[in-house]
Amino acid sequence: MTQTLLFDLSSAKAKRNQGQSLASANRSDVLRYAQGIAVSIAKLRDDRCVSADDVYRHLSLDQARQLGNAAGSLFRGPQWEFTGRREQSQRITNHARWIMVWRLLRPGDSRSII
Repeated sequence: MTQTLLFDLSSAKAKRNQGQSLASANRSDVLRYAQGIAVSIAKLRDDRCVSADDVYRHLSLDQARQLGNAAGSLFRGPQWEFTGRREQSQRITNHARWIMVWRLLRPGDSRSII
């Protein structure tokens, strides 16, 4: 019985989605700005890949603080594809944790299965 309360992938995903939606709604202006930066960076690169660190390099300290938990929604949407790659974050506050690298899909591209 205890295991059921602690481990349920469906419930975990639902909670994640609720949290992302709430954080996104509360910080929608700075999130949209940061998402625009992500798209701009990706379009300048041949491989169209970008990470959260790349975006944070272009935010002011105040904007980064305002983004907060909404950063989890930076690459949310059908235009982004996880590359399967991770890199260690260079942001000091992230303590070198591993972050995902995302690819901006071109119009008409379909997601590959990784």
